[in-house]
Amino acid sequence: LMAWTDIEKDPVLMAAVRWPALKHVDRAVYNVSFFFHGDVSRLTDIVRQRIIFKHLADIYSCLEALANDVHLEIVGIRNGYDPRTDAITFAGYRDVVVNLKVHSKATAFFGCASHICELQLVHSGMAE
Repeated sequence: LMAWTDIEKDPVLMAAVRWPALKHVDRAVYNVSFFFHGDVSRLTDIVRQRIIFKHLADIYSCLEALANDVHLEIVGIRNGYDPRTDAITFAGYRDVVVNLKVHSKATAFFGCASHICELQLVHSGMAE
């Protein structure tokens, strides 16, 4: 597990970083209208990222790091690796989805500290 500040200093590691696109407006409107009954505050994956891990233990280490970060507030976790998770519902796909808020000077300044972001933690076997 590496800190982002270390990754961004290494051109080789930075070349492997892939930034996802923002959720398409049409899909966001659809979700708010049909699933969230007009409650925009329930839309949590406009800002999202996925981190791919080679080892399941590294996912656990990442969860610990997130839980100990003073700038993050974890508001929800869905553990797709839990054996009680219905594999049929997700077509066998497994990940850990963390919903969180970022509390920093920047998020306070821009008025987005209450926005919930989605972070997907995925084993490399599921990502390929």
